[in-house]
Amino acid sequence: MMRSASVSKGFPDWANIPCDIFTTHCKQQNAHNSGFDSDCRMAEKEDEDSNGMRCFCTASEEKIMERELPEIQGHRCWGTPYGWLITLGIDLQIRFFNPLSRQSISLPAQPTFNTFNLDHEKLRRIFIRNISLSSNPTSPDCIVMAIFSSRRLLGFAKAGDPAWRTIDINAAHMLEDVTYFRGSFYALHSKGYLIICQDLDGPSPKAVEFAKSPVKGYPIKYLVDLGGELCMIARNINEEYEEGDGVVETKTWIQTEGFEIFKLDMQCRIWEKMLSLGDRSLFLGNCCTFSVLAADYPNCNSNCIYFTDDDSLSWYGTGDYDIGIYNCDNKKVLRLPVSDDHEQGFHSKFSPPLWIHLT
Repeated sequence: MMRSASVSKGFPDWANIPCDIFTTHCKQQNAHNSGFDSDCRMAEKEDEDSNGMRCFCTASEEKIMERELPEIQGHRCWGTPYGWLITLGIDLQIRFFNPLSRQSISLPAQPTFNTFNLDHEKLRRIFIRNISLSSNPTSPDCIVMAIFSSRRLLGFAKAGDPAWRTIDINAAHMLEDVTYFRGSFYALHSKGYLIICQDLDGPSPKAVEFAKSPVKGYPIKYLVDLGGELCMIARNINEEYEEGDGVVETKTWIQTEGFEIFKLDMQCRIWEKMLSLGDRSLFLGNCCTFSVLAADYPNCNSNCIYFTDDDSLSWYGTGDYDIGIYNCDNKKVLRLPVSDDHEQGFHSKFSPPLWIHLT
């Protein structure tokens, strides 16, 4: 990300910074005696004394701050709108972590999922695709819903549970995103239809189709509570692949070109296309998809979609990120440069940038 703004490194008043929305970055560095190909280190310099340095940039990138967080060094992270990260560590333990208070809350470990035969490096990097929370992690009733494995199944747990529980795999598989809305979890299938999760407290939690798909052909889709409306966000991307002897080998480049927005009529279960986010800002990518009232955050622009890269094949294969701001008024994308991140070291093939709403 850009380094034109001033950087604060000491954080004498870190705990007293105002509520804001940040994207965080990490530094790529070789692992040492860890058994992994790479160690995610959010550090300013590539040395042994980096101590888990992380870089926080505001949505407008007017503020860039750094903070040592050794507690989550080497962790794959996802952002949330509650001021907490969800982390998956080298030890395959899954936790909530608050970067302000440094408080940690344990969740069931990764091996308690219906685990598949993957090495540790891949488990950390790609096992969990996305997550959603029913409430603030400090609530004893907070449920975490995760899309996991190459089959993109649904699993859920609370802090203190012995294991993750899997929702009926025949109905809930190949999912794109999940969100909590009006007391229920909803998830999007890759084909675009919506499912609702039911009977989470019962012996056989299930998922049933709730609404048909409004679109075809979009490879990436998101769900979000947009000011009390359940909305689908379809992400239009361009992709390039490296070929050899006429055979597609690997994805080498991805770039977001625009978005389409659809609002669900909960009674008729019909999607209606929207042309504007109104007075809200939307954040999506390597995090829980969430929206805020832009007027409450001076660094946010209304009717804009702030996005980060959540395509693991792209950022793991090339180390490049697809990050920017989409203006729903003029349908233009402001691409946020990442070249300076390479120079400063805040760039990782293991844990890409994420959005977190510091509260």
